[in-house]
Amino acid sequence: MKIQLCILSLFMTAPIGIVFGFMGGIPVPGRTVSAVSYFQMYGASCAPSNKRSSTLDRIDEVLSNIDAENIAAKLFRNLYFAIGDVEIERLMGKWYTVVDSPTVHPERCTVSYFSLIDSDLYTAVFSTRQYSLFSDNTVTFNGYGRKIGPDPGQVLINTGHPADPCPYFPIRLGNPNEKGEYSYMIITQPLKHPTMVLVRDPLEFELNYRAEVEDFLDRYGFTKPLALLHVNVALQFQNASSCLGVDLFYNDLSV
Repeated sequence: MKIQLCILSLFMTAPIGIVFGFMGGIPVPGRTVSAVSYFQMYGASCAPSNKRSSTLDRIDEVLSNIDAENIAAKLFRNLYFAIGDVEIERLMGKWYTVVDSPTVHPERCTVSYFSLIDSDLYTAVFSTRQYSLFSDNTVTFNGYGRKIGPDPGQVLINTGHPADPCPYFPIRLGNPNEKGEYSYMIITQPLKHPTMVLVRDPLEFELNYRAEVEDFLDRYGFTKPLALLHVNVALQFQNASSCLGVDLFYNDLSV
């Protein structure tokens, strides 16, 4: 019952009055796959884990409902209303994590590198390597990402972090910077938790983008997504700019 209430509350945070379905804009389930097929695909992308995943519980709840396609379509729109087609090349390169959930990822000064392995018009594969500090020791997690179709929901990123059995997907991208790279990226999972914000330049983010990102996260239910389940998983803005002054070998690696 709690998961059902959480699903309903997440639907209610979607903006009203948006028209879905024009090419190059807001994605529509059915353009390539149905909404139910999308969430079935997503669940199959989660790594096996001994710990039961609330994300998988929610997907099971949706898929077992008699009105599964309609509920899945609403959930899809609720997650992807703010993003259009993703140009995979603009995702590549170096990213600083500036927003995260410390209860999920206790590390700090996290830097990720995305490297393209192969791509064509609608598909791509890339590697991810994440460096961070934990108890003043450097830890590294190797993951991968893939684009399996033209819809935004078909870009999935597996971080390789042991707390992340399921992949993330982008839901909002910042304007391209002078290098043509997306200036920031908000990634999440179907429960709107965990959610992370990755940026190219922490100082530029503080000056130009933090206010709009904070407003987006708060307005659409990402700040405290599991409040109805009485789970304390509030997001926290990291002081990533302070890490720039620390002598970290992974701050200046080539991709």
